[in-house]
Amino acid sequence: VLSFLSVCAIAAGLIGTLVQKNKAQARYEQVREIPTRVITKYYERIEDIAGTTAVRRDMVKDALLFLDDLAKDADFDTRLAVDTAAGYRQMGEVMFNGRNMANLGDQAGGEAARLKAEQLLLKVLAQDPANTSANAEMAALDADVGALLGSAGKVALAMLRFDSAAKRYLLALKGADKNGEIRFELIRTY
Repeated sequence: VLSFLSVCAIAAGLIGTLVQKNKAQARYEQVREIPTRVITKYYERIEDIAGTTAVRRDMVKDALLFLDDLAKDADFDTRLAVDTAAGYRQMGEVMFNGRNMANLGDQAGGEAARLKAEQLLLKVLAQDPANTSANAEMAALDADVGALLGSAGKVALAMLRFDSAAKRYLLALKGADKNGEIRFELIRTY
């Protein structure tokens, strides 16, 4: 009877641990969406309003701090690494995009954010070269960098990045059945 009670106690403890782990994972999923929400939901609403530059800088600064914290755990979670890289890429575009789109004019900050995105994606792709989301995100990054290089007059380097983007979008399409967004980005890259 005592051993049966011991087994029941251990089983109850394991079940409780699993329940808590699932709750923590669900909360973690919510938290990791914050930088993307900040940029897509709030930043884009105020980017063209005069007098909001200081607020936009603070939003980007806070989002980058959050992404830096997420990146610390990205070695253990492929999806987190890709999501974090996407956040860094978006921050890079907001900081400096070399086009006539609203940005903060912070070229060095934009380059640093893109470099962090690239480093995360390269780690994922080194482990899984066919990873659909990592290839799609790396393609978007290559296209962004290609646009920057092209606007700086570095046409040959820009074409190399656009070629890399197109190849990565094709790889991503192989793993993403009928993904319209990836198809559109591939066409836009060409």
